[in-house]
Amino acid sequence: MLDQKDLEILKNMMESVVDGRLAKSEETILEKVDERLANSENLVLSEMERTREILERQINRIENRMESMQHDINACKLEKGTLDILIKKTDQLEKRLEELERKSA
Repeated sequence: MLDQKDLEILKNMMESVVDGRLAKSEETILEKVDERLANSENLVLSEMERTREILERQINRIENRMESMQHDINACKLEKGTLDILIKKTDQLEKRLEELERKSA
């Protein structure tokens, strides 16, 4: 049968084979993990980009609405100013008319 020395040699050979296979398995697993991490990172980045684009479009729509509202506000202010002037002139004309009616009566 095998003596102690032969068993030790056999043990060392098996350990080196197992270690080699373990190293290859570990390397393969690490490569797959790296690949999956890279894919996940790319998915996250593309989703972030998509979200950014959506938010930019929404912000642009809001800015356009705000500009439109500002134009409407400015137009209302101008109309109010015009109406104030017309009311003032109407009041002045009414006073003048009342004075003329008093003088002619």
